Amino acid sequence: MNQEYVRDNVIGLITLKTDLQARDIVESMSLSDDLGLDSLDKIELAMDIETKFNVIIQDGEYAHIKTVKDVINEVSSKLG
Repeated sequence: MNQEYVRDNVIGLITLKTDLQARDIVESMSLSDDLGLDSLDKIELAMDIETKFNVIIQDGEYAHIKTVKDVINEVSSKLG
């Protein structure tokens, strides 16, 4: 899977947790500050990502994820 595919699908999953449309989400946005995701939203997003991409994100790995770009990079690194 290429980076664009991962990006588009991660952003698509984020739109399900926010009132924003995909075109309004940029990679530099903070999951908490800009997108308003609380801790439960982040856990649900992680589970959605794990299901969508068939990857596992450990608690310790997810702790450093702060932005949309961080999510994309983490998924991409899992997919090799």
